[in-house]
Amino acid sequence: MKEILKQAIEATKFEVSIFGGSLILQGRILSPSESYAAGVSSSLIAAEIATDRTSLDFKKFEGKKIDDLEENEVNQLLQMMKRIRPETLNSLSENQNRIICRVINFASSDNGSTWERIHIVMNQGQQDAEQSKLWVGIIGEVDRQNILSKALQGHKEASEKLATFRN
Repeated sequence: MKEILKQAIEATKFEVSIFGGSLILQGRILSPSESYAAGVSSSLIAAEIATDRTSLDFKKFEGKKIDDLEENEVNQLLQMMKRIRPETLNSLSENQNRIICRVINFASSDNGSTWERIHIVMNQGQQDAEQSKLWVGIIGEVDRQNILSKALQGHKEASEKLATFRN
C-alpha cells in the first residue's frame, strides 16, 4: 500500500520553471472540485465576453494570425472586444492569481537540488525575500499560463498514471 500512496502523492505535484529558468516552482494539482470551480468561473467570464446577438464561432479563429483573417472576421473580433469590460478581465486575472497562490508551495534556485518553502502573495506590498514571499504579479504571462495549465490538467494526468500503477 505504501508504494501506491507514494505514487499518488508524487502524482499530485508538478514543477515549472519561471524567470527564464532561474527559479523552479513546485506546486500541487487542483482537486477535482477546485478544477471544476476554476473551470466554471472561467467559463462564466468567457460567456460574458462572448455574449453576442450574432453567434461567433471561436474555433474558426484558432491557430490563425490576424493577417490571415478576412475583413468580416476582424470586424467580428473588434465588436466582441468592445464589449469586454475591465472588471471582467480583472475578475479573470484575480481568479488565476488566487489559483497560483494556492497551488505553489516550494521553490528551488539550484535546479531542484534543494527546495525551500515559498509563499506566492496577492499584493506587491506583501512580498518579502526574507520570508520567501513572492508577488504573483511579477510572474510573467507565459510562466503564469504554464503554472495554470499544470495545476488544472494535472488531475487528469494523475488519475491516468494511478490507473496504470501495478505493484
